[in-house]
Amino acid sequence: MLENWNSLEVQKLTLVVSTLGFVAVVIALVWNARQTKIAGLAAKDAAYTRVMGQWTRALGHLQTYPELRPYFYAGQAAVGLEDEAWNRLLSICEEMINALDSLLVFEERYQMMSSRSEWESYIIDLFGNSPIMREYISMNARWYVKGLSELNNKSITNINANKVRRIEPERP
Repeated sequence: MLENWNSLEVQKLTLVVSTLGFVAVVIALVWNARQTKIAGLAAKDAAYTRVMGQWTRALGHLQTYPELRPYFYAGQAAVGLEDEAWNRLLSICEEMINALDSLLVFEERYQMMSSRSEWESYIIDLFGNSPIMREYISMNARWYVKGLSELNNKSITNINANKVRRIEPERP
């Protein structure tokens, strides 16, 4: 059958098949790029969900042990605590700092938090109202992202300038 085709017809057919193959490759590449973008967004969403879950769990301990809340939000120093209460307080402190560290690492990596300045203000106020958190981050700064230590230093500057913003109202 190919004997009847002249070389021009074979060349045309080859050109059509090659063009269709090229178009198929381009479509596959565009589709692959789109899927990669979607997968990247899904990874960011999963990371953000994990970070927020970590923060929610840390705050949940203060609902379980509300007597420890003043050590984080009202400037109460951790003096004279029994071993069990001290260990619980320290564990919650560490979990909260780990969650805040994860939050800042997430932001550095993905730069997609529209509320970064609000979070930074919250962290400064939290550290300003929590002697145990300030001490813990000061002692262990090398374990955490640099930004967390910088926010702690800003809270100390606010304390020295009498500019600490109370996080919760005074008890009547």
